[in-house]
Amino acid sequence: MKDLAGDTPSTVATVLECFRTCVLEFPWADPSVLARFFNGYMLEHLVRLYEVPDSGVSDQVHAFLADWVASEMRRGTNADRTKVSGPAEPANRTKQRLLTLSRLISRLKPTQSSKQRQLVLTVITAFPALIVPYLHSLRYAYEPRPSPQWFANVEVYVSVITVALSAPCDQTLPPAFLTDDHVPFDASPAGLVRDILPPGLTKSLLALGLQHNDSAVRFTTLHVLHLVFRRYEQLRDHSCSSTSLSREVEDSGAHSELHPSNSLIETSSTMDWTRLERDVLGSLAVGLPSSTQSVATTAERIAVMDRQFKDALM
Repeated sequence: MKDLAGDTPSTVATVLECFRTCVLEFPWADPSVLARFFNGYMLEHLVRLYEVPDSGVSDQVHAFLADWVASEMRRGTNADRTKVSGPAEPANRTKQRLLTLSRLISRLKPTQSSKQRQLVLTVITAFPALIVPYLHSLRYAYEPRPSPQWFANVEVYVSVITVALSAPCDQTLPPAFLTDDHVPFDASPAGLVRDILPPGLTKSLLALGLQHNDSAVRFTTLHVLHLVFRRYEQLRDHSCSSTSLSREVEDSGAHSELHPSNSLIETSSTMDWTRLERDVLGSLAVGLPSSTQSVATTAERIAVMDRQFKDALM
């Protein structure tokens, strides 16, 4: 694999076809087998094929990885159906599948090609539990400037958070084994901001973006804040609606490593959301209009400003 990127397109095609036949289409290729095959070394060299100047090679590796993701999506769908009609898929298989796919998307470079960006979005749409860990893995520069790279970096974040907003909220809460600190949900202001924003996208940079001389940078930053507050409201509303179920969950003793929403329910039952909103605003709202009193009113103001910017730019 080490020198595969330097081989001819026909050689690459032969190797990938062999992998497809012997691994992806192998009847007993369960998540543990695929996890051993798609290890860090293998994924690193497969992703490098996207950078080969010959577009045929990048098409080939993209088709191969897309086929793998599609097969995992089918296995995940079949596992969900089995929960209704028969024994559930063992938790360790689901865990292995998520860890392997997380390894893949953390190595893709979505700012460098539309194919890689689309593959990332396909994976997190099918497996929303990977959204927060993926955000934690982003290491981009977000200092606002009217450069193609900055807009590309922000576009990746916007695409990911949009997927989160379209998914059921409880499915976007990562299991503990996918998080760095092995805590499935942290409802403190710092925890919420960390799980909504990628590392490097700080409140000071958001403030700089809102005050930037370039109108496209200001609009893009405002759109980011609009999505940030929508995501916060999604988490808050889900948590508050789940509070009424806390006693039922507590009585049943229901808990699963793969379904962390119980911790959200337990936390929300004792949470002071008014104080939390004030703290979250303090963490994010630098540079926003004054007299914002809650996340709801702030989000509404941002939405109006967002529409005004769009109208002005059209």
